[in-house]
Amino acid sequence: MDDPLPAPDEDLFEHAVRLHEEGRLAESIDLYRRLVDLEGEDPIVLELLGGALRDAGRADEARRCLDRCLELDASAPTAWLQRGILREANGDPIGALADYRAAYERDPGSAEVGERLGSMLVEQGDLPGAWSVLDRALEGAAEAWSLRRHRAALALRLGRLDVASEDLDRLLAADPDDLTALSLLARLRALQGQPRRALQAARRAFRVLPESSVTVVNLATALASTGEASEAMEAISFLDRSGASAVPPRDRTRITAMAEIVLGRLPEASERLRGWVDGHPDDAEVLGMLATALRQSGRLSEALAIVGRAVALDRDSFSLQIEHGRVLLAQGDAEAAIAVFARAWEASGRSGPASLELYSALHRRGLVTRALEVIDAALSRDDSDVALRVARMVLRSELGRHADALEDGAFLEASPDPSASQVSNYLLSLQYPGAIDEPMVTKTHARVAPRVGAATGKRPPEVHPDENRPLRVGWVSGDLKGHSVAWFLGPLLRSLDRRTLSSVAYSNTVAGDAVTDAMRGRFAEWRDVPGRPDEVVSEMIRSDQIDVLIDLSGHTGENRLGVFRGQPAPVQITWLGYPNTTGLPEMGWRLVDEVTDPEGSDHAATEALLRMGAPFLCFDAEHAAIDVPRRPDRPLVFGSFNNTAKLSDPCLVLWSAVLRAVPESRLLLKSRQFEDPVFRAAMLDRLDRFGVAPSRIELRGFAHGVAAHHGFYGKIDVALDTFPYHGTTTTCEALWNGVPVVSRVGQCHRARVGKTLLRAAGLPELACEDDASFVETARELARDAARRRSLHEDLRQRMRSSRLCDATDFATRFEAAIRHAWVQWCRGVPPRAAFLGRAEGASPAAT
Repeated sequence: MDDPLPAPDEDLFEHAVRLHEEGRLAESIDLYRRLVDLEGEDPIVLELLGGALRDAGRADEARRCLDRCLELDASAPTAWLQRGILREANGDPIGALADYRAAYERDPGSAEVGERLGSMLVEQGDLPGAWSVLDRALEGAAEAWSLRRHRAALALRLGRLDVASEDLDRLLAADPDDLTALSLLARLRALQGQPRRALQAARRAFRVLPESSVTVVNLATALASTGEASEAMEAISFLDRSGASAVPPRDRTRITAMAEIVLGRLPEASERLRGWVDGHPDDAEVLGMLATALRQSGRLSEALAIVGRAVALDRDSFSLQIEHGRVLLAQGDAEAAIAVFARAWEASGRSGPASLELYSALHRRGLVTRALEVIDAALSRDDSDVALRVARMVLRSELGRHADALEDGAFLEASPDPSASQVSNYLLSLQYPGAIDEPMVTKTHARVAPRVGAATGKRPPEVHPDENRPLRVGWVSGDLKGHSVAWFLGPLLRSLDRRTLSSVAYSNTVAGDAVTDAMRGRFAEWRDVPGRPDEVVSEMIRSDQIDVLIDLSGHTGENRLGVFRGQPAPVQITWLGYPNTTGLPEMGWRLVDEVTDPEGSDHAATEALLRMGAPFLCFDAEHAAIDVPRRPDRPLVFGSFNNTAKLSDPCLVLWSAVLRAVPESRLLLKSRQFEDPVFRAAMLDRLDRFGVAPSRIELRGFAHGVAAHHGFYGKIDVALDTFPYHGTTTTCEALWNGVPVVSRVGQCHRARVGKTLLRAAGLPELACEDDASFVETARELARDAARRRSLHEDLRQRMRSSRLCDATDFATRFEAAIRHAWVQWCRGVPPRAAFLGRAEGASPAAT
């Protein structure tokens, strides 16, 4: 067909371009060729001709045309771009990359060039290079939506979550139904540790295009990550039934394994993922998932090898770097974890999630001021991040800045959706300040604690209410390992009568150890529950027909208080791990004694106080049967090995008075936070303000190993208890190693534990009711070398024969308490305060 004539005001070149733009490619090609014949080889015409030939699918002709164009004029970026597109389509990525780079050098602000080059650099594994290209291209093309999608996706891989969030906000503001943006938003929320919000984004995308395999796979992934495994697999089945393309085997493997990991079915997940990577050894993402499953299973050496392979394949992946650091931290190698997290932190633009990971490693290492700098930097960009606020609250408590810590806690209270661990960290922080309104603390627990979980799935118990039959008792803890909880739980479990009480462990311990292995044999049954949703664990307990369920953690780390909200057992008791009420309406009883919680103190707990004869615990010191040498040829040394968060101002004022009363004495403090040189200096300044010269203070950090830790007790003569939050394990360890402990008694449970321990150990005179007697008692011990020498020689044996270490007696009293609670339930009587026995000489109002 003959070409139509140009319009009167249109020349031949303009006419050819118009035809090209209208998609009339054959006609435009003929006109471009005619222009070349008439006017010679003009680079601009050759470039346009090459583009038309490329659009018409005549790749070889287009390539020859563009080659000639670039021979004549190498400055045209669009010619380089078009030839790069041809080379890429022809399977020549190296040539295409070179052409894209040439186009970028000539026009770095071009959106199309930036998108093409950035995408290819991603494929080549040069993520930092791709980031630079995409970032530069967007400077001059704010509404280049495809380019912005590419940058958002890359930002997620690099952990630049702030940039990803900004890009996705702009994309969704322009088009709320942007499927790519919604899918990326789901990934963003997952990386931010917000699985529920990730699921919301995935559901939005599914509503926009439910027949898309991509949206269904994304929805299934989000469902799996929240533990809704059955719904995740139903989504996959829906896709199979819908007639759309079947779910790729990789996606099915990944989603199923993710659900298994979340549900705690770690062996199944590990086997499934290993089967995939055996056939696909270069799949870095799936290798990372396998490392996660192995880490959560406690198979840390295998996890480290696997994550090392994954990182070698994709060194710039933020999620793989984070998993690498987590494995190292689980192995106890905080230094190496800090290095890995620090690299991820810098590469991610110091994002909030990276800041939290680096904080966790620095905190574990005791480098609290550096950790605070990391958190403060992240909060300077977003002070509304609850997780960052809670991390700062923890650090401020340990640094003795309790008022500042409470400010962050108040922010958490106002947050609409804090996590269970964040709620517990806040409530734990309320235990440390030296001057705090105790009724307010109780009310705060009652108001805030129910947010640790949902009271769902409640139904009548499925156990038989027989008062005298043997009981099945469940123990819920994340500390069934080398932890202080084990030193008090171990002797009880060894001494309980298995004919009348069968124990089932629900262990939330992520990285077990030799103590974990030893403890397994002390339970009739053992269930590992890390990562399993509360509802799943509650159903497991219900299926196990547990009669009495005991929480050993309270609001300390790795607790599973959310499980108790489902009321899976008819009798629920909290004991041992936490010095205050849980605040949960479903927790019926709190097991204490008449010394820690005398008559008249019931208002301080939401649970009914079940008072045993004191003490309310039993110490297993034989795990540290180490002879600790002493050096008498030195000035007298007072000491404390408690967490620095317990060093409140009233505590340090009291200790300073002791040191002034004993002028030649010294003070030795040991805590992992003293690994931090900045914090050490701050503590010396703080004590100096209270009247104790830095020359009299020795600060020591973490001691590696039980023997090294207990060896420090040989360096002190008298231990000073913290106030108002007393030590428990530290007090028992000091006594066991022949070091007397002076304790200042207060009005609440955590300020009275020292009294019950000292009474049980036969040293009631060391529990002091006021500041003056505390100072005088410490001074008398300092002056009486003969008494201290006698205590050093005799105290261990006295401990062994005392009620504090009498496991048989304690097991009898403990089982009587459990039986009392059970009988009350069998009789339909709601939990109410009870005295079940008293220490020798004690009265109901013991003080």
